[in-house]
Amino acid sequence: MPTYQISTYFEGNLVGRTAKALQLWMASPAGLFFAYLIGFYIMLLCMRINPKVAILGAFAFAFSSYYIIIIQAGHDTKAMAIAFAAPVVGAFYMAYRSSIKWGLLLSALFMGFELYANHIQVTYYLAILLIFLGIGELVIAARKKQLINFFKVTAGLIVVYLFAMGINYGRLSLTSDYAKYTIRGGNDITINVDGTSNENISTSGLDKDYITQWSYGIGESMTLVSPNIKGAASSALGNSQFSDLLRSPELRTKANLVAQNNVYWGDQPFTSGPVYLGVIVFFLAVLAMVYLKGPIKWMLFGATVLTLMLSWGKNFMGLTDFFLDYVPFYNKFRAVTIVLAIVELTVPLLAVLFLNEIYKKRDEVKKNIKPFYITSGVLVALFVVLTYTGLGDGYLSQQENAFLYSYEDQVKEHLANEDPQVLMQNGIDINNPQHVQQVVSQQMERVDEQFGALVDVRKSIYQSSMWRSIIFMLVGIALIAMYLKTSIRKELFLAGLLVFIIIDLVQVDLNYLNNKKTNGRTYDFWVEQSKKDFPVPPSPA
Repeated sequence: MPTYQISTYFEGNLVGRTAKALQLWMASPAGLFFAYLIGFYIMLLCMRINPKVAILGAFAFAFSSYYIIIIQAGHDTKAMAIAFAAPVVGAFYMAYRSSIKWGLLLSALFMGFELYANHIQVTYYLAILLIFLGIGELVIAARKKQLINFFKVTAGLIVVYLFAMGINYGRLSLTSDYAKYTIRGGNDITINVDGTSNENISTSGLDKDYITQWSYGIGESMTLVSPNIKGAASSALGNSQFSDLLRSPELRTKANLVAQNNVYWGDQPFTSGPVYLGVIVFFLAVLAMVYLKGPIKWMLFGATVLTLMLSWGKNFMGLTDFFLDYVPFYNKFRAVTIVLAIVELTVPLLAVLFLNEIYKKRDEVKKNIKPFYITSGVLVALFVVLTYTGLGDGYLSQQENAFLYSYEDQVKEHLANEDPQVLMQNGIDINNPQHVQQVVSQQMERVDEQFGALVDVRKSIYQSSMWRSIIFMLVGIALIAMYLKTSIRKELFLAGLLVFIIIDLVQVDLNYLNNKKTNGRTYDFWVEQSKKDFPVPPSPA
């Protein structure tokens, strides 16, 4: 990308300076993390959530694994756009529900921040969420016969969003102009090298294969509630966070067979880590669907389900094809997994809405506690069943299964194409079919032994991750039950819940961003100061 797309500072744009306030005027990564916290907290205050509950919500949002991983990966503009998305939602809600004047003013300000971040893909996904929330407000207005007020607010929001676009016209226009000369500008080539048609995989933007190259697996979506069910970040098992597992008595004999195999067995080419919401946060969101009333929970649920299905990309091409072919500008964006950023906003928001409900209406929920017990029991039972049944993938990736399926043919083809004299030197008589079959069988036995050991190790990783989630869920259930069945102070309940949510999330986050020293000198996941100061060392020239 040109420099003006990513790191040019325009001194005349005061929005950029003002946006620094949400980062406490700190640089990345600390500034981005504070922007997560403050942005989500502002959103909840705009939605009239109790400030104490809002503090818990802010931490639950900010420590979500994907948000930490993108900081580690250096996706600063993406992180900034995600941080600013939350207060945009809050101001949007405020404009319809409490104060048109302040809602519109804050909408102009926060959308200005959002567009200044210059990550249009995140802003595009945010627009999908706002459309869902707008539909919910339309339903409420129709029920209350306040449609005139709804259209007044909607028109006001459109105007202030246009102002926000105007303030950021420089960046937006440069992006629009630049895109025409990139692969996002469409592909004029209608045939492939072999003469076959290219039109079935092309759009007016990026090619479909390129757009969906990073697609979340349908089963992989379980990482939202259990982080390591697909093995976490891509790396060799022997160098991963699970290397100690290979030294356990039951797996020690298999360590040499699997140490170099990939710890990740999901559907993506590779990954920097899982998208994990926190199982307690997920449990609270499920309770929100049980206890909350009104359209907002259904709009948040609908946005969550749609964006989750869009993240499946090539694994759910019916929906993906529809969006690529008929939804404007959707085909300009690659890596559909980024849409999960919306799931990581809507689920914590649902969780906080439920917490706010029981914080204000403790006695009412006490009288209707039966749904809580049923929901808790069903979820725990489901997790226990999944722990022992698995997700139906056999603990192998699509590529590994394809390799196993074709390996025997590959060995036979290799023997058929190899120089007979070389084979004879290695003790293989190519003219003896029985001997050749014996060699093939020996190769297959070795591969079967290796993959059998790999399945055992990965099954252990999967089950330990599931049991981890079950334990944290039981803690969350116990805390809520204690709050509803005893007279414990509300603040103590929130504090206890916050502690375990942070423990749950931070334990995962530390695998991807930490300050642990290696060999007493450098820090894991951090660039050394000398390399930061001089990123491009001089060549001999």
